Amino acid sequence: MKRLRLLMDLRGMDAGQVAAALRISHAPVCRWLRGASMPTRDNALALARTLGVSVEYLLGGPISLPGRVRPHLDALRGERAYLRPEEAAELAAEMMEIVAELAEVK
Repeated sequence: MKRLRLLMDLRGMDAGQVAAALRISHAPVCRWLRGASMPTRDNALALARTLGVSVEYLLGGPISLPGRVRPHLDALRGERAYLRPEEAAELAAEMMEIVAELAEVK
C-alpha cells in the first residue's frame, strides 16, 4: 500500500502508533507497508478514519476533490515542470494536508 507510508509520514506516525490507534498488533501494519498483505475491511475502515482519508483513496483510488479545488490543482500540474524536486515534494505534502482537511469537513 504505497499511500499508507505517505499518509503515515504526513501525520508523523510510525507503524506502532498506527497499530495502537487501530488496537491491533504491530505485525499486520508492517505487512501492509511491505505489501505482503492487505487490511481486512474493518481494519481498512479504521485505518482510513485514523489517517483522515477515504478507504477508496487509501487503497489506491482517485482523490475526490470539491469543484473549487480542481482548477487550482490543474494549474499546479502545469507548473510542476518548473519545480525543483524538493519544491515538488513540499507542495505535494501541503496538498495532502489540504485534502485531509477537506475530508474531515465532509
